[in-house]
Amino acid sequence: MIFKMKITIITLAFIPIISFSQTTVDTIPENKNVLLEEYHGIQCHWCSYGNAEATYLNSHYDPNDFVVVTIQAGSYSVPYSNQPDYRTLFGDTIHDYANVTLYPSGSINRRVFPQYACEIGYSPIIRDDWGDASDEILAEPSPVNIGAIANFDSLTNELVVDVELYYTDDQSVNTNFLNVAILQDNIIGPQEDGGAGGQWTNNYYQHNNMLRHMMTGNWGDTIHPISQGTFVTKQYNWTVPSEIYDVPIVVSDLKLVVFVNQTKEETLNVIEIFPIGVPPVIITSVNNQVDQRKRKLVRMIDLLGREVNENINRPILYIYDDGSVEKKIIIE
Repeated sequence: MIFKMKITIITLAFIPIISFSQTTVDTIPENKNVLLEEYHGIQCHWCSYGNAEATYLNSHYDPNDFVVVTIQAGSYSVPYSNQPDYRTLFGDTIHDYANVTLYPSGSINRRVFPQYACEIGYSPIIRDDWGDASDEILAEPSPVNIGAIANFDSLTNELVVDVELYYTDDQSVNTNFLNVAILQDNIIGPQEDGGAGGQWTNNYYQHNNMLRHMMTGNWGDTIHPISQGTFVTKQYNWTVPSEIYDVPIVVSDLKLVVFVNQTKEETLNVIEIFPIGVPPVIITSVNNQVDQRKRKLVRMIDLLGREVNENINRPILYIYDDGSVEKKIIIE
């Protein structure tokens, strides 16, 4: 006779402090992941079409293989007097270096694709070609694997990111550049309506994957040496402000994108993680318990902050739209 046991353990209002050691990065050679940097502006009539294509591709590929960064930059991002300012200290520099001339457009791994390029010699390509360019990237081996953990301290508002790199192959260059970008989802605000996408509510737009900060500056932290077998550890700190250009920072909506470039161009690999330690909603009354039944699950992440879909036989953090977090393990 075979017995099947299912046990659920739930811990509310508790997020463990995780010590960081060489456990997050794999040493087995991997193929590259895709980084789509989508150039966007709230005055851009067609940019919602770019968002819609990015959202489709994000659902089409494995969530660990395809990462989107939406950069508010250029003339279309300049707000009117009554609008929020979604720009950053970094976006225009990235946008201008890429020589963005068409909207919506985006760079795939900052590679120049001659067959797709909007302008000869530059990386931006139109949304119709993002999928084909992504397929090309995903088929290539990466010389570097990335692992990372981000912990948020609610007492100090400090975000600490530990990154590990392991080089599985040599390269033709002697240095790489490690980048850590902070993104924010669920920013509700204005957007010129091109009529595409499902992110509209009462004439307001839900901006996702919006670049808010670069912990490593515009072009990244220099990494050397980078020969095969090299193991690298780095730590970065950021005191999270309450707002950037008067746009509120909601910690529970933040995520991090960690990527390695050869120079200012050619992204070799990228991962996306979610911060651990975001303050949950603490249950203080019976009424509050009832309200929690109405909340919606936003995402599931493992203890390394990576988004997951399968939740059997390992600890998973369930993050809800009210900011609460549950730690569960389902053994089957």
